Amino acid sequence: MKKSIFSKVQKPIIVSKLIYYNTIYKIETRKPYGAKRTKKYFTKELKKLKRFFENNLDFYKYYRSNNSFVDEKFFVRGKHDIRLWLDTFYFEADHRFSTSHDYKVAKIIANDLI
Repeated sequence: MKKSIFSKVQKPIIVSKLIYYNTIYKIETRKPYGAKRTKKYFTKELKKLKRFFENNLDFYKYYRSNNSFVDEKFFVRGKHDIRLWLDTFYFEADHRFSTSHDYKVAKIIANDLI
C-alpha cells in the first residue's frame, strides 16, 4: 500500500478503541433494569449495528476484501469526493488529519468488537 496505510490501517485501529469504549459506556449506563426491558434494549442496540452494516454494505465489501483500487480517493487527505459514501462525521473532521473514510473503517472495527 501507498501513503494510505496510516489512514486505512493505523489510525482506524486507534480511533476504533475510542469508539468502542465510548459506545460500551453509553450502552451500559443507559441499560434499563428488568430482564424484559434489558432484552428489548439490547435488541435495539443490535439493530443499530445491523443498520450501520446495511447502510454501508458496499464499503464493507470493499474493505473486507482488502481491495485498494479506490484507496487514493478514500484514504488520502484532501481527495474526498462528495459522490462517494461520506458520513456526516467527515464534514466535522479536521481535513488536515482525516480522510473521507478513515472514521468509517474505525467504526467497522469498533462494531466488530461490540
